[in-house]
Amino acid sequence: MFNEIWAFIKLHWEAIGLTILYFFTAMAAYKALMETRSSGKTLAYLLLLFFLPGVGLIVYMTVGVNRRINRIYGRKWLSNVRLSQRLQEYLQQESRTVLLEHADLVRNKHGIARLLFRDTLSPVTDNNYAELLLNGEQKFPRLLEALKLATDHIHLSITFLKKIPSAAKSWKC
Repeated sequence: MFNEIWAFIKLHWEAIGLTILYFFTAMAAYKALMETRSSGKTLAYLLLLFFLPGVGLIVYMTVGVNRRINRIYGRKWLSNVRLSQRLQEYLQQESRTVLLEHADLVRNKHGIARLLFRDTLSPVTDNNYAELLLNGEQKFPRLLEALKLATDHIHLSITFLKKIPSAAKSWKC
């Protein structure tokens, strides 16, 4: 089996080498298209890569790739990943604490709280309040009052529902 593969490679080494070279040239061209800001530079790199595949690849990899910026962004990305993991662990611990403190209120709904946290990273918090307001006469006075009393921020969620005649009959609205 190994001898057959080696014989095939010896017979077709030029085609295999060109295929590998063209693959790396295509990858470098994609990188040049995505990362080079100047259209003139991009065009020059593409012409160099496609008309002189081997030489163009070497020139692009030595001159065209900004290694300093790639190194800086690589470090920043790693830093962001670590920070994100620490934040996720902190939020998960806080959610567990709140769930344990309010176990009597949560009862059998703790699975839903964990599901929400895993899917959306929305932590479980306490001391929240929600009020359903059905129309503008109810909404606007409460909204103005909340704006006046706010010391830090207000979370506001507005959902508009269209009344459907068949649904209104079945729900007896």
